[in-house]
Amino acid sequence: MRHVLTMAIGVSPELRVHSYALKPVNGSLILLSSDGLHGVVDAGVIATTLAGNGTLQSKCQGLIEAAREAGGPDNITAILLRAHH
Repeated sequence: MRHVLTMAIGVSPELRVHSYALKPVNGSLILLSSDGLHGVVDAGVIATTLAGNGTLQSKCQGLIEAAREAGGPDNITAILLRAHH
């Protein structure tokens, strides 16, 4: 989904936004991350971290540390949300 950022910051004067509707299960986690995280850290490590114990903040910090340890070549950003209905 790297193209989404390119579309937003522009190679053309017109901004095109794609959106997706989600219907998450109550209590499920939604991770928004830059390619400095998801392009570096294995999906299994991300899933294990998210399924583990801890606060949303500590899980994000753990993911950012994993990306740094893996040599994260870019900016590393993570936002973690818990769905509530």
